[in-house]
Amino acid sequence: MLCLLQCFLTVPGITGSESRVRRLTENAGFQTRCTHKVFSLPEELFRIHACTFCYSGLILKHNIYHPKPSKYGYWTLKQNESSINPRFPVEIAPDPYNETVLETICDSMESQTLCDNWLECCQAGMDCCKKQLSEPLSPQGTHCPRTWDGYQCWDDTLPGTHRVACPTFLEFGINRKYIHYVCSQDIIPSKAHPDYDPDHHSH
Repeated sequence: MLCLLQCFLTVPGITGSESRVRRLTENAGFQTRCTHKVFSLPEELFRIHACTFCYSGLILKHNIYHPKPSKYGYWTLKQNESSINPRFPVEIAPDPYNETVLETICDSMESQTLCDNWLECCQAGMDCCKKQLSEPLSPQGTHCPRTWDGYQCWDDTLPGTHRVACPTFLEFGINRKYIHYVCSQDIIPSKAHPDYDPDHHSH
């Protein structure tokens, strides 16, 4: 049975007590973090966060869950209050390492293929996090910073337009074979961020 409250977090899928998760977020300034666009999180919470956006990025005719921010800075999945399905928890942290949560998430999808795609996306996000943590940083002001964008892992990137093949978990990536990533020329270390060419990066 999913853990719902009191001794654990209200969101099924996070392993550990609420105080432990609070420590992870409060102490994060003293440890290396993984980056998803504007979010920067410890590896354990980044896994939940990345898998949340992998779920929302899939094409589902009847999405049971939608991404919602948690009070700790990462995002989880929550049902719309106007259309709650009683078969599923109202809110869930999509951790693929938790077998009960994994079964619940996959049951909320329309096919095993979508579940497999979600898991592949989650794994890509987790691999990107490990890559971010293992590689040395580039000099400030010379590159757009490394990030996971929900589909693709980008290293520290020099200014210009960069192109990579769409990942296999994007079913709708067949007609769009490549993702184009634009790193602007006026890189400012505190504001550097990737921009996507709307004519090419479209899902």
